Amino acid sequence: MNRIIRGIHFIYALLLLLVLVVVNLQFKDAGIVLAEEVKRNAMLSVDIMDYQVNEWVAENAKVISTAKDYIEIHLEDSELILEMLKDKLNKHDLFMSLYYGSSENELINASLFTPPPEFDLRMRPWYLEAVMAGKLIITDPFLNATKDAWIVTIAVPVYDSDRALEGVVAGDISLVKLESVLDNSEKFGPGITYLLSSKGEKMVELDQLDHEASSVNAYELMKQWYALRDDQATSYGMLEEQIGNLKGYFHYHEFSEFGWTLISFAPINNYSDSLIRLQFFSIALSIAIIGTFIVLILILRAVIAKPLFEFEEQVANIDLDREVDQQIVLSSNQALGKLSDKINTMLNQFFKQVKTLNDDKDELMALNEELEATYSQLVATEQEVTRQKQNFEALFRNAQDAIVMFDQNHQILEINDAFEKLFGYSIYEISGQNLDVVLSDESYRKEAEKLTQKVFGGEMVRFESIRYGKHMTPHQVSIQGVPMTYQGVMIGGYGVYTDISERKRREANLAYISTHDDLTTLFNRAYFEKKISDLKTIEHLPLGIIMMDVNGLKLINDAFGHRAGDHLLNEIATQVKKICRRGEIVARMGGDEFAVLVTKSTHEILERLTDEILVCCNQIKVNEVSISVSLGHAQLVTLEDKIADVFKTAEDYLNKRKLTEGPSVRGKAIYAIVNTLHEKNKREEQHSKRVSELSYELGRALKLSDRETNELKTIGLLHDVGKIAIDEKILNKEGHLTPEEYSEMQKHPEIGYRILSTVNEMSEIAEHVLAHHESYDGKGYPKGLKGEEIPYLARIITVADAFDAMTSDRTYRKAMTYEEAYEELRRVAGIQFDPSIVETFIEYLESTRNEGTKEHHYG
Repeated sequence: MNRIIRGIHFIYALLLLLVLVVVNLQFKDAGIVLAEEVKRNAMLSVDIMDYQVNEWVAENAKVISTAKDYIEIHLEDSELILEMLKDKLNKHDLFMSLYYGSSENELINASLFTPPPEFDLRMRPWYLEAVMAGKLIITDPFLNATKDAWIVTIAVPVYDSDRALEGVVAGDISLVKLESVLDNSEKFGPGITYLLSSKGEKMVELDQLDHEASSVNAYELMKQWYALRDDQATSYGMLEEQIGNLKGYFHYHEFSEFGWTLISFAPINNYSDSLIRLQFFSIALSIAIIGTFIVLILILRAVIAKPLFEFEEQVANIDLDREVDQQIVLSSNQALGKLSDKINTMLNQFFKQVKTLNDDKDELMALNEELEATYSQLVATEQEVTRQKQNFEALFRNAQDAIVMFDQNHQILEINDAFEKLFGYSIYEISGQNLDVVLSDESYRKEAEKLTQKVFGGEMVRFESIRYGKHMTPHQVSIQGVPMTYQGVMIGGYGVYTDISERKRREANLAYISTHDDLTTLFNRAYFEKKISDLKTIEHLPLGIIMMDVNGLKLINDAFGHRAGDHLLNEIATQVKKICRRGEIVARMGGDEFAVLVTKSTHEILERLTDEILVCCNQIKVNEVSISVSLGHAQLVTLEDKIADVFKTAEDYLNKRKLTEGPSVRGKAIYAIVNTLHEKNKREEQHSKRVSELSYELGRALKLSDRETNELKTIGLLHDVGKIAIDEKILNKEGHLTPEEYSEMQKHPEIGYRILSTVNEMSEIAEHVLAHHESYDGKGYPKGLKGEEIPYLARIITVADAFDAMTSDRTYRKAMTYEEAYEELRRVAGIQFDPSIVETFIEYLESTRNEGTKEHHYG
């Protein structure tokens, strides 16, 4: 306890010393603080004035800038400009005047000042500075035009849309108003402040010094500034300086945009009296603290130290390991007596609690360990559940497949974005509704409910079917049902719908393409042959096969183009399908071949179908040209019969009929083609007949045999049959053909050759038709044959053809006379024509003219 008392004394002494030191330091720091306060107040005053100057400049610059923008829009309207300047002058009382001077020395002044005639505003400082700067400027102070006030001017150049100078808009502000702005700024302590122009001239002076106690004046301050300005590299700063008989803080700030400088001086000496008073107060406070310390020591000894020693002795005698009847008895001090009673009560409770705590210690420790383990497990479980929930929600929302979640009553709980996109429903429209009712109609309702029952039975189902969207739009979908359970209890499930409409369409299209002919839409050969194999069963026998060929398809293609041939095949397919309505399978086997498969057939049925098809197809015409088909049929009677043998039998039957029917049919077709050409173009008909007759007579003149002269007559009639495939616009064109049209026309010998070659009996005629535009010098077409390489009859046809063309009228020229035609024939003899044939031809024509019997046929 003695140590405690000594410690208390030591602490009191230490506190006393600390207080005295603090008071002394406080006194010393007070001087520093006061000096810093002066410095801070000086900086604050200058910053406020700095802010006021910048705000003043910005506010007035804004007025001039908005006036400039207005003038650039209304350059041509002086009255509007004057009204605007007047309005701004009324609203902004800092301006003495607002005016606009044009580049033509015209002045628009809101104060209605009219300068004398010799006054050139373009030579005013504000005008020159604004034009040179090309932007908004603020001038140094100068006397206004009326010589009655020192002013500064804010000015900005005005340009037209092409950036050509139109003038300058400006505003005058009296230095008196600028001084009132700074004089109204909040000041922190005495001092002196100057606002200088860019030339160092004093613009504003704010003096708050006591000059009776100070030798500081404007001269001293300006002298200090000029000395500092040359030494300082920055435009802003504060220095501690001695000016006159005062020590204080000299502050300066340059406004770089318009060259003004703000300087101020705040003396420190004004705070000396406060420091003296603070010194006397510190001494008095130290004496009072020492006296208080002595009194406290005396009270400590009498009131606290003695009772504490007695209390310490009794507390020291307490042994917590002994019996619990130990007590502290202390009555000399009322406060310590109450404390001893409390301690005695605590001692009794302590010994009771110690026994209880000892008993429960082990149990509590075990329970604590268990709780800690359980808590850690719960935290980990909660984190895992949260993570899994977030993952599930992300998968659910962003899944490509449409997903719906439903409860144990099959009512919709949630859908994802893909479900909404596929079926068109939002969750607000179908939440709580039965899923099967929403997505299926009556035809699919039972199927949907059956799948639902399987899911509620714990099965995971997969199925492909149709489900309906918002507007009963059907969707081919793959359905996956997933049950959802909690602790073994069914609480709902998930429905996953994958749109397979495109896949189904592709599958159906592929299946159709693989079994059908793309031109006629009939079944194709692969399907037909597979179907025969599939139907080769007892219940379908006997199987009948009808084979059919289209006669003259190549002729039609050559004469009228492949589009006409395709049309013919489609027409035949249509007619055969109309006849075969009893379930017969009709197929296009390729090219011009068709086939019909008949189940449970008889010979009579096959004959009847064959006759009906023959009659129906033989009535088909292409461009008035009748076509024909050849048919043959056979039967597969027993399972031992080979399909290939049945096909061969039917084809042999077909070929026999084709041999007997084909040539005559094709011959008729060729003449039908010629008639068609002649009906479309009468000029071609007359030309062909004349060439036929001329060729016949020329053949006789050349003493050819009757067979050759008759053949010449036929060649002449058919020589232009290839023109049937030439565009009618080209055939009937009035005037010369273009190079492209002539190239198209040159194809007709080859086309005629292909048409005539389809009939064996006309193969020689076809060769002559092919060569009837060859030239004797080898420069003809299509093969470029020369001289004797050209068939003899073709050379005859060439001369007759050319002569008829020359002696017939054309839309682009008149017919030649015989003499002119003779001259032309002789000119190109040996070049285009066989010379010997030309001379014989001319001699024959001259002899007939002299007789007067033949000219009317050709002239």
